[in-house]
Order: sequence, then C-alpha cells, then structure tokens
Amino acid sequence: MDFRRGHFEHFDLSSTGTEVGGSRCFGHGTIRGATICKCRDVVKWKAQSRTTTRVHGAIDQLCQQPRPAFHCNSMYIPNALLAVLSILPGTGILLAPQTAVQRPLTVDRPVPVELGVMSRCPDALACEAVFDQVRERVGAKIDLSLVYVAYLNSSEPEFGVTCMHGPQECVGNVQQLCVAKYSSKWWEFVQCQNRYGRYRVGDEDVAVECGEEIGIEWETSQAGICAANSGEGVELLKKSATQGQALGITKSCTVLINHHKVCVRDGTWQECEGGHGVDDFVRQIEEEFEFPNGRRDS
Repeated sequence: MDFRRGHFEHFDLSSTGTEVGGSRCFGHGTIRGATICKCRDVVKWKAQSRTTTRVHGAIDQLCQQPRPAFHCNSMYIPNALLAVLSILPGTGILLAPQTAVQRPLTVDRPVPVELGVMSRCPDALACEAVFDQVRERVGAKIDLSLVYVAYLNSSEPEFGVTCMHGPQECVGNVQQLCVAKYSSKWWEFVQCQNRYGRYRVGDEDVAVECGEEIGIEWETSQAGICAANSGEGVELLKKSATQGQALGITKSCTVLINHHKVCVRDGTWQECEGGHGVDDFVRQIEEEFEFPNGRRDS
C-alpha cells in the first residue's frame, strides 16, 4: 500500500504553518472527518473530529508518544490506523479495515562535515573559529570531525609522519585525535588550545589546562595516556593522514560537507562557490540535511 504524495486524496504536504489542534504542522490531511497533523521535528497525530471513534482514539493514543521525524514527501500510517483504514492506491478511496504491516520509520541522520586541518596552521584556526559559530546553530544536524593534513614518512623517527609545521604540530594533532576518541567535549578542547595561539598547540601544559577545562585529568585520563603513548596516538595520526589523502585534502583548511569539498581557506577563502561565511555554511548544511532525509522537493 502506497501512502506517498498523490496517493492520498486529501493530504497536503505544502501546508507548512497550518494550525491543527494547537500544533504547527508540516503537513495535514483528513481521514473520515478527522484531521491529522504532521509536525516538523516531532511527529504527532492529531484529530479534531470524533466522527470515527476508533480512528480518533488511535490518534489520541499516538499523540502521547513523540516519534522521530519522517520523510516529508511520504506519509507514514502506524499500525493503529492501518488496522482501521485502507486506501485503494491512486484513488484516495477508503476501503474496509485490513491487517497491515507497519512501515519503517526514517530517522534524521546528521550531515558529515570534515575540516581538513593542520593543528598549528593559522588558516585552520580561522576556519575552526567560523565553524565554532556554525556548530552553535546546527550542531545537532552535523557530524563534525577534523582530518589532519600530514604525510606518511617512514624516515620520521617519532611519528612516521611529516607535519607541515614541524614535529610539535604532530604532537598537537595527536592530542586532539586522542581527545576526540575518548571525550565528547573534544571540540571544546580544540577551541581551548586555539585560544592560547597556534604556537602553543601541542604544548603539554596547554593540554593539561584544556583537559581540566573539559573535565579530564590529563595525566591519568584515557586521552592523556593515548597522547603520551606514542603507539596509539601515532596510529590515530597515520589513519587520519591516510583518510585526508583518500579525500583529496591537500590544504589546511579544506571544508567538506557531506564528503564534498565546498571551500578552502589558504591565506584567503578560495573555491567557495556557496560562500564562506557562517550563514553560508549553515545554509549548505541545512540543504544537505534536508536532501538525504528526503525533504527536498523533487
């Protein structure tokens, strides 16, 4: 049974902002005199008419249980309603009740955002300052990560990797990677290091201070032990450098949204077709968030 747009005679997905039962809807429709409401962030089903008691009762029951967001170009009818209703495909005509299989939910997925950086690079710090503001606005919609621009080099005795701003940058890269692995507050750690200036990134005392700021005891924490243990930290750096090469990242800072390069900061902002301001990045993220979750109009 297909409940997609066009197969439900009275379901209007363009009615953004419609008030139904006190809720602002992303779409609404009518079933046997009952109006259902599909909200933008939390989907609830509302009924304004008691014409069909069983439908209204099922909807009322569902209204008490918030549900994840759905594709907005399709309609999801839970088992409770499908047990009461069936529709002849392409007609919108209600048929007799039948047993139905519940359609799967579609949960919003965050948009991957990768910043190709060097921890002591001035362009990286400038880029991360912009994305600190981006993160404040759309943090729940992105999966943000740092990918380090470095090159595997077996002749490098300490890390087996060449970092463009010297070995101390490799130390900074490793510190940030280890904190990202073991703490959900890794971004706050990076921002703390940046406040000390790029020439202090990688310094042990700065790592201790920034670790304390995010609530970890640097010397005894998993992150601190990872950074001090050349084996684990080095492997993380090598893996990140390899990932950056696979993504084609050669400059710091390179911005990738949904794995596509959208902008580069290399002395100045370059190759930024969609813009390079906070609003520009937020807009591009919002667009990508809508598209993979099935919300962009075809």
